[in-house]
Amino acid sequence: MIAIHTQAKEDGKSLSGREIVEMVLKKKVKYGPKETVRSTREIQLEAELQEERAESERRTKEFEAKIQSQEEKIQIQDEKIQLQEEKLQMQGAEMQQLRESQEKLQQQMESFAATLNRK
Repeated sequence: MIAIHTQAKEDGKSLSGREIVEMVLKKKVKYGPKETVRSTREIQLEAELQEERAESERRTKEFEAKIQSQEEKIQIQDEKIQLQEEKLQMQGAEMQQLRESQEKLQQQMESFAATLNRK
């Protein structure tokens, strides 16, 4: 596999890990009428590579599912934050109205007290 990767680099090609594995796992055939006899070790290595590939794909899917789940959680949290910010703005506006009403009421009370003092 390392030789394939090195050769690809020398040729100026870029191969992914999956492409290299597929090249290694291809059935090797000699030129001529016979197929190359595959050794037990070769078959064993091929089986190990197949298992590793399946495990890698399974883990990739798990990670993608976790990432998707986290993205959904982040989106929900962002929506909650937005709602809280809107509530805070509404409360700020309500507080301002209450302050203005309180000031108005205080002015009316002072005006009423001044009227009582004149009499």
